[in-house]
Amino acid sequence: MLISKSLYKQSWKANFSRWLIVTLSSCFVVASVILIVGNLNLGEIKKSVDDLVDDAAKQREIQENAIEGYEDIYDVYEEVIDNYQGNLEILNKVLKGEADEADYIDFSEEFKDAVRQINKGKKQIADGKAELSDGQAQLNSAKAEYNSKKGEYEATLADLYDKQNQLNSGISNAQASKADLQNKLTQVNDGIVQLEEGLAQIDAYQEQLSQLQSQKQQLEQGIAEAQAGLSELEQKLSALEEQIARIDEQLTQADDEQAETLSAQKEVLLSAKAEIEGGIAQYEAGILEATQNLDLVNGGITQILAGLPDEETVSSYKQQLEALKENKGQLEAGIVQYTAGINEAQANLDKVNNGIAQINSGLSSAQSQIAEAESQLETGRKKMADAESVLRDSLKELEEETTKGIRDEILKTVYEEAAKENDINSAQRLRDNISAFLDDYDAGLIVKEADVSMYAKDYVANEVYIQALKDHSENDSRLAKEIAMDAIDQFNNKLALGTDRQEAVDDITESLLDKLPDGVHDALDDIREANMYALVIGNILFRIAGLLLPIIFVIMAGTNLLAGQVDSGSMAYILSTPIKRKKVGFTQMIYLVSSIVAMYLLISLTGVLCVNTIHNEMFTLNEEHIIKFSLGACCVILAMSGICFMSSGIFNREKDSLSVGGGVCMLFLVCSILGLFGEPIIPSVIRIDAMNYFNYMTIISFFKIVPILEGSTEYITGLCILLLIGLITYNIGIVAFDKKDLPL
Repeated sequence: MLISKSLYKQSWKANFSRWLIVTLSSCFVVASVILIVGNLNLGEIKKSVDDLVDDAAKQREIQENAIEGYEDIYDVYEEVIDNYQGNLEILNKVLKGEADEADYIDFSEEFKDAVRQINKGKKQIADGKAELSDGQAQLNSAKAEYNSKKGEYEATLADLYDKQNQLNSGISNAQASKADLQNKLTQVNDGIVQLEEGLAQIDAYQEQLSQLQSQKQQLEQGIAEAQAGLSELEQKLSALEEQIARIDEQLTQADDEQAETLSAQKEVLLSAKAEIEGGIAQYEAGILEATQNLDLVNGGITQILAGLPDEETVSSYKQQLEALKENKGQLEAGIVQYTAGINEAQANLDKVNNGIAQINSGLSSAQSQIAEAESQLETGRKKMADAESVLRDSLKELEEETTKGIRDEILKTVYEEAAKENDINSAQRLRDNISAFLDDYDAGLIVKEADVSMYAKDYVANEVYIQALKDHSENDSRLAKEIAMDAIDQFNNKLALGTDRQEAVDDITESLLDKLPDGVHDALDDIREANMYALVIGNILFRIAGLLLPIIFVIMAGTNLLAGQVDSGSMAYILSTPIKRKKVGFTQMIYLVSSIVAMYLLISLTGVLCVNTIHNEMFTLNEEHIIKFSLGACCVILAMSGICFMSSGIFNREKDSLSVGGGVCMLFLVCSILGLFGEPIIPSVIRIDAMNYFNYMTIISFFKIVPILEGSTEYITGLCILLLIGLITYNIGIVAFDKKDLPL
């Protein structure tokens, strides 16, 4: 075998504590840097610069497009308003009758036919008004004749109305008297009913009183009979009690046979006593109940007697009833007399009313004829008014239809022209905007050039907003709209001051970034392109800071594996065994390589775990980047370990090996640190291009970060070179160790 297991284990045992400390320290550094940097917003500045530059470019684009679009749309609005005004002026002349057919020769044939019909209608209305004037004259003559005879009829009517009033007054008085008698008759009838009901109630009370008195006699007789029976039973009870008392006395003196006989007798007597006592209890209960009923009957008799009037009062009621019946007959006779008088007066009133009706009928007939004539005239006037209204409506309809036709033709032309250069929706919005513009013009709201400018500006600004809304948020779209409106306002103001068109556009679209020097522009571009996370973690951590501790381990371990043991004399002990020098060198090489690989496996694992705990959206590194960074750093350390191993194999003194191998490795590290300030990944604002020459003086330059970030495979070539350096230097070290003279 080419490897000595015992020597390999001994090398691990001798250097394990050093390896463990360096490995844990390196893992701690990697974890700390990744966690701290990964949770910082290092991309905030880059994002801010990106936003600043992008916003400036977008703002310029919005301003230029808004101004260009505004000029185009403004020309469209001016052309539309000129065309619209010219056609409306011709239409107004036609409607006023001030235009010849030659003036509207370009209008449609339907329009020309409508104008001819309207002129014909105007002539018919004029003829109708002349006929109405003649009819009015005839009506005035008829009214004069009616007024001359009206006075005679009115005098006759006045006399008849006086008679009518007298008769109505007499009838009204008679009806009032009749109503008074009827009211009195009603009162008398009510009195008769009340008296008859009272007398009937008195008879009912007397009947009840008679019944109660009969019940009272029966109850009193029953109580007397019950009391007699009760007295008889009490006497029997007293006799039985005396017999029982004698038997009790006899029992005290009798012998057993006599006592038995006496006891039997006593039992019979006690049974009879119990029956008598039961009968007494029943009599007493019956007497009590009868007494209570008697009290109730007496109470009812007392109440009835208290409510019944005496005989004299009853006789008075009967006399009043007879008097009321007699009065009722008199009232009914009076009502009949009043009714006859009222009927006679009503007949006379009907005659007077007939006379009034005949006169009024004559007057009404004359008035109706006059009213009919006036109605006919009014109908004629209404027909004329309707004809004039129809004519006006026709004129208005002709105006509206023609205006609509003019508008539709203009809007159609605008839409077709816009659709050639823009999408259909944009052309539709332009047509709708011009339609609203013409509505305001018809309403008299657009009277000056500034109004046209306002409409053109609003349309362009809304188009900017709609287009921006497709790819941006509501707030960004509103901001774009405001930028467009502001640019158009500035453009109009500058043109009003006499500024050249292109100069005005350049002044408006010039941003703060355009005014900055070229160097500042370049610096901002570098900041935009810089990846701060890659710079800190890739270049600074894995290419510089992260190499320091592994380099120290490699220098110490690589020097100690061969030269250190030769210098201390322990190599003589190793070589005194059957182990050859090549086997010793190869075993030490395997140990050093395996320890470095194990170290970077742990460092890579630590980095991957830390990256997975970061939830920063701006953090652009992932597990693959960390693994590749670790692989690159491992290759660098393997190459440096080969240099240290080669130095250890060449020199017999540990200090010489340490000076050469360690010095070269530290030189590479220092050159890499200095060269970092000249690398393109550093922003130009802090980059020193001359410092890039140091990168040509270190093998660490073969470890390239940028290709890893870009996903390229170019970094593999550098890593292969590093591995080749390590392979060559390890072999040189083994051969040199095998061939050199040892001071054993």
